[in-house]
Amino acid sequence: MHPLDELPFLSIYCNTLLSTPTIILLAIQALFLPYMLWLLVMIIAGRCKDKPFPEPARNLQIAVIICARNEEAVIGKLIDSLKAQDYPADCFEVILIAHNCTDKTAEVGRQRGAVVWEAIQTDHPCKGTALTYAIDRIDSTPIVFLTLTILSIQAI
Repeated sequence: MHPLDELPFLSIYCNTLLSTPTIILLAIQALFLPYMLWLLVMIIAGRCKDKPFPEPARNLQIAVIICARNEEAVIGKLIDSLKAQDYPADCFEVILIAHNCTDKTAEVGRQRGAVVWEAIQTDHPCKGTALTYAIDRIDSTPIVFLTLTILSIQAI
C-alpha cells in the first residue's frame, strides 16, 4: 500500500498536479521565464537611463519628387510650401516631373524654382513610368515622393 492512499485528498491533488498537460505548461513556462526576466530587466534599465536623442543630421541630401500631369493651377502652391520648409535649401532639391502635360505645369514649376523634367511618354503614359524615369536619373539617396492630392487633403 502506498502512503498517499491513506490521504485521499492529497492523492487527488498529486495526480492532478502531475498530469501531462500540467507538466507541458510548466515546461513552457520554464522556457519563457528567463526571457521574461531579461525583458523586465531591460525595461527597468531603459527607464533608469535618461539618454537624450542625438541631433539630426542637417546636411542630408534629399530629393523631393513631384509627379504631375496638367496641374498648373496647384503646382505653384506645393512648390512654395516645400521651399518654405525649415531645412537648408542647399540640402534638398524639388524635382517636378511634368509627364504628358498639355498645360503650363512645367513652366510654373520652373518659375517657382523647381528642377523640371518633362517626360513625354507615348507607349506607357502613366505615373509609374514617369516615376521610374525619375528614379533612374536621380543621384540623391533619400527620395521623397509627393502627389498633389495632399493639397486637397489639407483643404478638408
